[in-house]
Amino acid sequence: MSLANHIPSENQASPGQFHTTHWSVVLTAGDAAIPGAPETFQMGKRFFAAKLTAFPRGTSFEGIMGHTHVTVTVSNLQKSMPGYTASFLVDTGAIVCLAPAEELRKAGIEPEGREAYELANGAPVKYDYGFARLSFMGSDTVTKIIFGSDQAEPLLCVTALESVGIGVDPVTQTLKRYAALPLKVQRSPRGLTR
Repeated sequence: MSLANHIPSENQASPGQFHTTHWSVVLTAGDAAIPGAPETFQMGKRFFAAKLTAFPRGTSFEGIMGHTHVTVTVSNLQKSMPGYTASFLVDTGAIVCLAPAEELRKAGIEPEGREAYELANGAPVKYDYGFARLSFMGSDTVTKIIFGSDQAEPLLCVTALESVGIGVDPVTQTLKRYAALPLKVQRSPRGLTR
């Protein structure tokens, strides 16, 4: 995964400014194996630390930036072939799941179309997508999934989680099952609530 795909170029933003709040992108910036990543991560820490006012004073940035993973099996809709099972990073900023293209094809999932997606640096890029059955935490759902590069870390999107009644507790960064699935979003005087 190239850091250049995740941070803005010099003409797009000031140093350390991210065009996303997707934790997977920000965490990628902390990968010491990517040239320039540690310096970018330090700049990002200063930027985001100023924005994290909801957390108690003294909370470390690294503690807030934890990883939440869940074991997911991705199968074709008919489950006619063995599925792809891996540890997926839960990305609450993503609305479409992503997995390595080679693994999706091995599981019998074929591209259904191609769409443009916006990278963290604002650049549009086209990816193939298909539809797959995801099984995790004792639940199944069907969702759109992007055919990522063969080295891509699999991502579990928020819409897949919510479709089976699971959310992410922002304090403990653990997955929690709702008592019941909400049929609609309720409006309150202060905005949308569940």
